[in-house]
Amino acid sequence: MNFWELINSLISGENQSEITRRQSQIHHRSASPISPDPNIYTYRPKDGSTNYFQFSYHKIGEEKYEIDIHLLPDFKGRSKDIHTIHVLDSPRQARYKVCLKAGHEPKSFQDAQELSKMYAELINIYIKTNVTPDQQIAQQSNN
Repeated sequence: MNFWELINSLISGENQSEITRRQSQIHHRSASPISPDPNIYTYRPKDGSTNYFQFSYHKIGEEKYEIDIHLLPDFKGRSKDIHTIHVLDSPRQARYKVCLKAGHEPKSFQDAQELSKMYAELINIYIKTNVTPDQQIAQQSNN
């Protein structure tokens, strides 16, 4: 399964264990902390752009993780509507958290990191092309 099929499965409601198995097949740069806070991880998209993202990962109960967004790049005039960029207000120090379909939240720290990288790649493409994450997923699903 490729990157786009995995993203589509998160939206379409595919079985979580299958998603976790497939996430392990995706290779991205490792997020490395460059923030003074060691719990905030910085990710630079794989295209080498200067768009940086910062995330932190929070275990909620015994079952899932939430992904807080501490830094988003300049959207260069693109809409930052919460529905377009799939964010919700965070109850913690960050402004936003990544909005995921209920029941498809990551179940481990590693899965949360992989998901945040996928999110960053979608947003990076959106900033560069004005093709929203939903449109990107739909286009790839049709291919």
